[in-house]
Amino acid sequence: MCLDAFTEHFASIEELRQSAKVSYPLFDIMFITLYGVIAGAEGWKEIQEYAEGHHNWFKKQGVLTEGVPVDDTIVRIIARINPIKLPKHPNLSNYSISKVRLSLLMQWVAKPK
Repeated sequence: MCLDAFTEHFASIEELRQSAKVSYPLFDIMFITLYGVIAGAEGWKEIQEYAEGHHNWFKKQGVLTEGVPVDDTIVRIIARINPIKLPKHPNLSNYSISKVRLSLLMQWVAKPK
């Protein structure tokens, strides 16, 4: 696993929340979302359940040190991501925002290490 590559690929995504009110960093939410989707999660609740089931592993990676967020928190944070700030992909001009987000996550997964 390459946390530095993940961080670098999504560095253009801006954290819009007030830092004093952040319990779960944007990086953590994006990271568990990526791993949950790769593992077959098909919704926000399943991403939460995946993170709960693998919480000890995530903590060893330095992620989710404050616990696992509920599904409503995960979706609320992901929904606030400004798609204009996402890394550009030349073939996605006609896709919906959710397809763009998923494509960018998959692009990162397929990126040579």
